[in-house]
Amino acid sequence: MTDHIPTTAPRSAHLSARLEDAINHMSLGIVVFDEKREVVFCNRRYREMYGLSPEQVKPGTPTQALIRHRLKLGLKVQVAVDDYIRERVGRDIALDTTVQEFTDGRIVAYTVYPMPDGGGMATHEDITEREELNARLKKQYELGKEQEEALRIRNFQFDTAINNMSQGLCFFDSDHRLIVCNDRFVEMYDIAPERVSPGMSLVEIVDLRFEAGSFPAMTRDEYLQWRTNVAVSNEAKDSIVELKNGRTFKIRHRPMPGGGWVATHEDITE
Repeated sequence: MTDHIPTTAPRSAHLSARLEDAINHMSLGIVVFDEKREVVFCNRRYREMYGLSPEQVKPGTPTQALIRHRLKLGLKVQVAVDDYIRERVGRDIALDTTVQEFTDGRIVAYTVYPMPDGGGMATHEDITEREELNARLKKQYELGKEQEEALRIRNFQFDTAINNMSQGLCFFDSDHRLIVCNDRFVEMYDIAPERVSPGMSLVEIVDLRFEAGSFPAMTRDEYLQWRTNVAVSNEAKDSIVELKNGRTFKIRHRPMPGGGWVATHEDITE
């Protein structure tokens, strides 16, 4: 047994030194204190966070001295300084996390962990950047919600406006697919509203009109050719169209920038 003593002690000291070095390189400030609320150990990060010298946090230093130092640095509290210190050192050591704000804008998450011997350990994490990021994300989220609500209101107003027009209205994109149409449009051509939806092609709309009998005196292909010629001409055009069902519509075709068109359909039968 005695042969191993000389090698074990140096190894233990070496491990202890490596452990202390590792703790000193942590991003958390760490303070270990005993049951008398006196410092047992403090790592380098803690001293750096609060601008303390090794002498100010040497073993045996009362933790209330550390609290008082943080108060001098601008720790925000809701009560008198002495009352705050008494409350902090007088409470039982229990697992607890608080977020502390300083007058210089720093935000620190302070967590206390009880130790088996009656003492405890406190960690200090500077979360200023994280909280600022969270605040920005929250602001962006709230702004997004506001914009979403504003868009919902605008869409509602738009839908209300176009669906109260006396004219039929339809928008088509450059691929001849429906963007939107109002209730009056489907009503004028006797199309069931549930059968019309954005993304439908002009051909599909034409087929629904043929099926409903709301079509001019020409074949389906002739009508498609005529509408296609109007669309690709990229010129404003007004047309009078007489349907087989006896109604007469005036169609105002207006091209849109980038392709597509908007058209209004007015019943001028009377």
